[in-house]
Amino acid sequence: LAGQTVWVANLSEEQQGFWPLDVAQSTDGGIFVTGRHTPLNGGPLLKLTREGEVAFWKFLNAGINTPFDIEPMPDGGAVLLADNQSSIAVVRVDAEGNVLWRKSGILDVDDGSERYDASALAVDADGNIVIVGKGLTPRWYLGGVVQ
Repeated sequence: LAGQTVWVANLSEEQQGFWPLDVAQSTDGGIFVTGRHTPLNGGPLLKLTREGEVAFWKFLNAGINTPFDIEPMPDGGAVLLADNQSSIAVVRVDAEGNVLWRKSGILDVDDGSERYDASALAVDADGNIVIVGKGLTPRWYLGGVVQ
């Protein structure tokens, strides 16, 4: 199968306007896909089965606009890094895409006067979430959220 197309997923009419920005393999072999949707509808999340079928399509409605990074969690869920226009948000979902928690402003440091632009997140072996990016001064940062 080296280099051969195994499957292609086509979006439904309901999913038109979806602009995928990141993918992550789930622990069950499926694929989480997140990104932007026009019009902005509260953070789209798509999950495909390992065969390329849609497992679910939903809007997280967790006070976020565009989730742009997603990483799988050991329990089958995922964590998303998203823009909510006023700060950086981290959203944790279970394997079915249900929101477990949302944290905003996690990188507000000092007096809160500097805006930070996150660029990526990762999950370590213990399930802790690490976020990287930079401030506008520019000042680089690493931020951590313990789940």
